[in-house]
Amino acid sequence: MKSSMKNIKITSTIFAVMLIIGLLTVPAAMAAENEVQGVLFKSDNGGISLLEDQTATRYSLESGKSLSNMVGDHVTVTGNLEEKSNGKSIKVVSIERSDRPTGAGGAD
Repeated sequence: MKSSMKNIKITSTIFAVMLIIGLLTVPAAMAAENEVQGVLFKSDNGGISLLEDQTATRYSLESGKSLSNMVGDHVTVTGNLEEKSNGKSIKVVSIERSDRPTGAGGAD
């Protein structure tokens, strides 16, 4: 009888720990990815940023790969938007060159 009660307590504890871990990881997994289009440029701090088409919002880009070969290109960035003390940023999930929308500057 004592060993079955001990097994129930251990099982309950393991379940509770797994539930807590699961609840802590849900917000990160549910972070919505956003798609933003614009032109890449080199910012004053040497990083690569995006000037968004519709609102002219500037986003610094956080990417694990070099984006310097895309500076000046119109792109579609998919990622997680963040507000930081020094402005807005996007944690890049993917980035692809894209066509400029009509009327977004440049030659149409």
